[in-house]
Amino acid sequence: MADAKHAPARFWAVDLHIHTPASNDVDFRTYGASDARQIVEAALAAGLHAIAVTDHNTADWCDAMAEAARDTPLVVLPGVELSTAEGHLLAIWEEGTPAQFIEDVLVELGILRADHGDLHKALRTGFADTAKIISARGGLTIAAHADREKGLLKLPVADHVNRTLLDPTIAAVEVVDITEAEKIRTRLHGKRDLAVVRSSDTTAPGASAHALHGIGHRRTWIKASRPDLRGLRHALADPPLRVRLVEPAAPEHTVIESVTVTGGFLDAQQFEFSGDLTCLLGGTGTGKSLLIELVRFALDQQSDPDDFPQVRREVESRLRYALTSGSTVEIVLTRGHARCLVRRAYFEDGSTQPEFIGDTEQLTGPSGRIPITGFSQGEVIEYARTEVGRMALIDPALDLTEFEIRETDTVARLNDNGRLIAELESTIAQARHRLQALPEVEKRLEELSGLFDDEVVKMQCR
Repeated sequence: MADAKHAPARFWAVDLHIHTPASNDVDFRTYGASDARQIVEAALAAGLHAIAVTDHNTADWCDAMAEAARDTPLVVLPGVELSTAEGHLLAIWEEGTPAQFIEDVLVELGILRADHGDLHKALRTGFADTAKIISARGGLTIAAHADREKGLLKLPVADHVNRTLLDPTIAAVEVVDITEAEKIRTRLHGKRDLAVVRSSDTTAPGASAHALHGIGHRRTWIKASRPDLRGLRHALADPPLRVRLVEPAAPEHTVIESVTVTGGFLDAQQFEFSGDLTCLLGGTGTGKSLLIELVRFALDQQSDPDDFPQVRREVESRLRYALTSGSTVEIVLTRGHARCLVRRAYFEDGSTQPEFIGDTEQLTGPSGRIPITGFSQGEVIEYARTEVGRMALIDPALDLTEFEIRETDTVARLNDNGRLIAELESTIAQARHRLQALPEVEKRLEELSGLFDDEVVKMQCR
């Protein structure tokens, strides 16, 4: 892989169990490649960022694979698949490690040079003891296809398997069946966060023979600055955060990917950020505050000159020093698969409004603004001086949607209750009016009833 500068950590697709024609169980007629370049091209075509060359008891093709990948983005880690006394173990070294060094380790383990490549030549040591020697020689070990034949999990004594799983020199366990990952975690009862990985073994789905088109069909995603051995070590040491057996989804929060300045003393400088960035660290005068103010300037989210006049004057002075008239600040923002470029030009007598290019709708909130808020150190101090200021910081960060919905629903029900109460009060008032009139009605009825008792009326009724 071509040299690359240090970059933020990200997930890389890796296949840590690759066989070449150096393995004596490879059938040249069906494998699909006769030189290292073809294997490198197959790995790249499969979307892999790194592979480990792990032929059976030999490092014969490691140098050729490294040379074939020299001018490509593929990281090639040299290694070997060892036949220990208990089963198969992958041993992997840093890229650039000479095959001769690995062959010397094989001799130290008891495999004579004449026996290199002999699939059936087994070591006298088991998983843990072999792993200790590999670790002492700068390598990293993974129990190969642990849930299959010659795998660690197939050993008959459960207590011994568990002790081996807890051995710190075993960096990870490779499984074929993805459901085995949870079973391994369960049997360890929280005693160790052991990394579980999946690799192709250069076999196609449903097949057992090594074939080029099988590269990458099982893979692991590791989070690192670069998928070299150092990055792999860091990832396997922190599997909950840095190892995935399925492709990680793109982050659903807004991420500042980079800030680029054109003009001023920062001309042509690009600052790349990790998606997990939470703070900027550095000594006094290293530019932390300036970088934050450049982001705020580009997003038009600077300090309010009415609320914080002194802070705003300091910020304007800093920008005048860093930028010249006509300088631009560009920010690349991402959210999931959405991507947006924000560009703003600086002028002392009045800067332009930000220009948004790309998936703006997916990255802006209801207000049409990017949902990122920044504060200068001086501004935070001013906010901290008063309780109202602190509440002003807290309130925008609260998601009150549920409470607002409940409030609206409650107000609606209260209005309905109010109308019902008004209707009931009207009914009660009518009933009271009728009750007040009842004595008069009864009196009239009594008078009418007395009229029917008159003799004249009675005679007419006859």
